[in-house]
Amino acid sequence: MLAVMTPPHRPLLHARGDTPESDSLQALADHMRANTRVVPVGPRPLSEAFADIWTSVSGQSLGQGLAMMVYELRQIQKSEPVDFAARSRPTPTGMAINAVYTPAALRGRGYASACVTALCREILDSGRSFCTLFADVGNPTANGIYQRIGFQPLGEFVELDFV
Repeated sequence: MLAVMTPPHRPLLHARGDTPESDSLQALADHMRANTRVVPVGPRPLSEAFADIWTSVSGQSLGQGLAMMVYELRQIQKSEPVDFAARSRPTPTGMAINAVYTPAALRGRGYASACVTALCREILDSGRSFCTLFADVGNPTANGIYQRIGFQPLGEFVELDFV
C-alpha cells in the first residue's frame, strides 16, 4: 500500500489489488491519528476499508464526500474540435483533463464531446500513451460523454468525510 500526501491536498491511497492487508491500513490510521486529522482519499474499496478502521480508531462517524469515476483514454473514437477544457498533472506517459465546461445555453450540442476529444487527441499526439479524467458519478451526462469518446472506467474514487 502507498499513501502520498502533497499539502494542501488530502493523502492519496493506492494499493495493488482491491485492498491491502488490514495491518497496513491500521498502521496508516494510527499514524494519521497521531500526526494529522486529514483523512486520505482513494479508490472506493481501499477508501472504504480504511474508513472501517478509521471510524474505530478515531470515534468519528462516516459521511459520503465526493464520488468520482476515474477514466482513461488510449484511442479517440469520435472527433469534432470545439469548446473549453484544461489539462493538468503531466507525466512522461500521460496527462489529466479537467475543468470541462459548456455554458448552460450551449449544452446538448456536442461541444463538450468535441472539446474533450480534441484535447485528448493533442495529448495522445504529443507522445503520451493515455489521458485520465474524473467525472462526478452522479452526472450521467458527463459519464456518457466520456465513455462515448472512448474513456474506460478504471474505478470509482471517493473522498469520505468523517464528522
